[in-house]
Amino acid sequence: MAAITLGAAVAKAACGVWFGDVKGVGEVGNSIIDLATQKQIGASEQRRFRRFWEDAGDQIAERLRPLIEQEFRDLPSHEVIAAVDAVRDTFQTALSPRMIYSSRI
Repeated sequence: MAAITLGAAVAKAACGVWFGDVKGVGEVGNSIIDLATQKQIGASEQRRFRRFWEDAGDQIAERLRPLIEQEFRDLPSHEVIAAVDAVRDTFQTALSPRMIYSSRI
């Protein structure tokens, strides 16, 4: 589960980088995906856009899962979850799209 939430956070950050400077990005509670789907596009395109980024999050999670299992294999599960959640929180709150783009993470 931790890999899934981290994958979603990374995908949202990537979406933010893709959009560049968008008014409202980085404000508390605003998701770049939510902001993008509010644009004047049809319902079908909004659903397709949202699914694209959800699928990206799932793919990232699948790639992270073996890495997390390998790197944290000697830790108790609650510590693994705490570590992955800390990384997720960093992507969700501390890194703006501009910071991610400029640092070339």
